[in-house]
Formats: sequence, C-alpha cells, structure tokens
Amino acid sequence: MAGMMAEELDGLDTGFERIKIPSAGSTVFEIPGEDPAEPETVREFSAVILYHHPLFAYYKTKYTGGNNPPDCGSFDGVSGEGNSGGICNACPYNKFGTGENGSKACKQDHI
Repeated sequence: MAGMMAEELDGLDTGFERIKIPSAGSTVFEIPGEDPAEPETVREFSAVILYHHPLFAYYKTKYTGGNNPPDCGSFDGVSGEGNSGGICNACPYNKFGTGENGSKACKQDHI
C-alpha cells in the first residue's frame, strides 16, 4: 500500500506555503508570491487549517518588541527550550499569578 501511495505522489510537491499573520497593527497578510523574497500582501484570503497547537514564550524581563528571542520557548506546546526549559504543563511560569496582574509569566499563542 505504501509503495502504491508513493507512486501516486511521485513528482508532487507535498509542502505547504506559509502565510504570515498581521502583527503590530498591520492589517494585511503576507502570502508567497512569484519571487520568494517579495511576498504579496492581501487583506483577506481563503484557506483550510490543517493543524493547530499552542506555542509558549517566557521572557525573564518584560517583552518590549523586536526580534529578541524568549528566554524559554516551546514550538510544540509541550516541551520548553531555554532557561527554564522542561515540560510546559509542569512549569511554574505556566501558572496564573506568576505574571503581571495575575496572568501567566509564560505567554501562550497558537499556530
């Protein structure tokens, strides 16, 4: 069965293009264009979400923007890498009350 599927998919590109979500007050999405260095910008598009999971980011000091990487981050929503690192569900920074105004010090987002 695997051989038949591989034969059917031979020559097809099974990769997915990534769309950049607007941030910092922007109102347009960036989608891949003809030139990979010059993405196109659009206000809306149609798509099907195939996978969705949480991301975590912990900054020892308040995040002020820019391209500063977090002190600890998790791209899979399970294991953190960096300082403090480890299993996200067991991390003390992933508990309410550890951040500003009773929030979590480790912030959660989704992709």
